[in-house]
This record gives sequence, structure tokens and C-alpha cells, in this order.
Amino acid sequence: MLIFAIAICTLCVVVLFFGVKIISQTDIAIVERLGKFHRVLDGGFHFIIPIIDGVSEIVSVREQMIDIGRQQVITKDNVNINIDGIVFLKVFDAKLAVYSVNDYKQAIANLAITTLRGEIGRINLDDSLSSRDRLNAALQVALGDAADNWGVKIMRVEISEISVPKDIEEAMNMQMKAEREKRAIELKAQAEKEALIRNAEALKQEKVLQAEAIERMADAKKYEQIALA
Repeated sequence: MLIFAIAICTLCVVVLFFGVKIISQTDIAIVERLGKFHRVLDGGFHFIIPIIDGVSEIVSVREQMIDIGRQQVITKDNVNINIDGIVFLKVFDAKLAVYSVNDYKQAIANLAITTLRGEIGRINLDDSLSSRDRLNAALQVALGDAADNWGVKIMRVEISEISVPKDIEEAMNMQMKAEREKRAIELKAQAEKEALIRNAEALKQEKVLQAEAIERMADAKKYEQIALA
């Protein structure tokens, strides 16, 4: 009798140990019954049937970050640049995230790299350096369409750094310096031109005033002569 009671107690402990599941508020648990999807468990206290049911995967529902490591890509004008970024995502369907793709994080990272190379390949170097917002938007759209099928929502995409080879950077700096010098020369020439115009206008105005003064003096003398006569 005692042995039977001990066995019953042991069985109850095992059932409670394997059957009771407490899921964190930030997670969703995937429960399989005999190897097949059965249901999902949200945060809180749950009970499953031991042996028959089992938690196969726990998926975080918090916003997650995927780092796109530095990639070498080629622009439309055949310049090699290094670029990296960050993808922020959130799982909205744990079942799809687990069963529709082997590893949704790796899949999104690979898709982001492929899309990034395609987008950079369509623009030249200058546009790639000045169009981060456009690249971010294009990546978010491309990743969002695919991620929806995996139960994942792309929150935002950020290109964190774009760097060019040292020789290209030096050439760009020289070009910028030449542009600044050219602009300075143009501004100086424009200022000199405007100064000459102002001087000419001032001289012209002076001549006009002198002529008007001579004309007034002649009129005054003529009037004086008439008056005397």
C-alpha cells in the first residue's frame, strides 16, 4: 500500500513537473502534440499533457535587432564600397515564424544583404552616399513583403555606415577642395564684377548730376540776363 502511495505521489510530481508551464510575458511557446503543432501558449500559467504534449520552441515577441555585418558592394559606376546596417523586427505570428522558415533571423539577414546589393548596384557612388533614407525605405519594403510570410513584421531598417576605399576618399576630398576653390573664384569674380558695375553706375550718376548742375546754371544765367534786359 505504501509503495502504491509513493508511486502515485511520484507520478503526480512528474505530471506537475512536466505538465505545468509558466511562460514569460515576453515569450510565446509552441506546443506540439505527438510531433504535430497543437497550440501556442502566451505569457502566464499553463498545463499540458506530459509525454503527449511538449514545448518545441519558445519565440520572443519583443522587438529584436539583426545586425547586417559589413558587406562589400559595387555601385552602378563600378566603385567598391563597404556598407552595414541594422534591421529591427518583431514576431507577430509565432507559428509562422517557427514552421514557415528554418531560421527567420538568418533568412531576413540574407535577404537584407541581397536586397542591399541590388539597390546599391542601381545607383552611383554619389547617390549611395547621399540617399540613406531611400535605401532604408527600399530595404524595409523588400524585407517586409517576405517577412510577412514568416510571421515577422519589419519595424525599420537603418543603414549605419557607408565607407569608401581610401583612394576614392582622397579623390573625393580633392574634388570637393577643387569645387570649393572654384566656387571661391566664382564668388570673387562676381563680387569684382558687381563692384565695377556699381562704380560705373556711380560715375554715370555723377556725370548726370554734373550735367544737370551745368544746365541749371545756364538756365539761371539766362534768366538773369532776361531779367536785366
